[in-house]
Amino acid sequence: MKSAAELVKHNHLCRECGTVLHASDARGSYCEETADHAVSGRCEACWRKLGEFWTIEWASAYGIEILRATHFADEGLARWYACRALRGLRDTSISLPEVGWRDLDNLSRESDGSFQGCDNRAWIIDAQQMAHFIQLNQERVEAKRAADQAELDAEQAHREQCFAEARSTNRAVEISRWMTGDCHSHLSDCSFDLAQEMAQPDGSAQVRYTHCF
Repeated sequence: MKSAAELVKHNHLCRECGTVLHASDARGSYCEETADHAVSGRCEACWRKLGEFWTIEWASAYGIEILRATHFADEGLARWYACRALRGLRDTSISLPEVGWRDLDNLSRESDGSFQGCDNRAWIIDAQQMAHFIQLNQERVEAKRAADQAELDAEQAHREQCFAEARSTNRAVEISRWMTGDCHSHLSDCSFDLAQEMAQPDGSAQVRYTHCF
């Protein structure tokens, strides 16, 4: 058993009331306590006071989401994790696909805990912070949608211009070009083709393939 002085040195203290979190050297169900896991958590009494709360979670496997949670109390947990273990509540997840890791910097504090499963960190947030992240995500979704629409509009305008030129000059006009992954005609000595979409004077579009030997 580590001494109280060692626990204080490694910040094994309740972040709310300062109570020393008595850690055991025994191996728990998930991981053995090590110096690398010497991060502050909460004692059971302070977790009970919190009850349910909103968190924002970053997970390496699926990004960032807001999730309603409670403390996960289980005697089988390693003690270093027990003071930080969280359990998500069903059907409360709000995905934030446009919020990134850097956006969490303004929380300016160590994470409050983590959920079981993949590598993740979670912070308890209040209503104002929750609204901020939801609005930030929505603004970026709308900006991305507007950018995508602008790109589609520009592409359509370019196509119309190519067809207008083809009609006025009575010649085929290139709309776009790309390299294919293999030979369009499946020739044994051709690795790939140069493909060109051409606007025709009659208003149709045709794709030309040029072999690359």
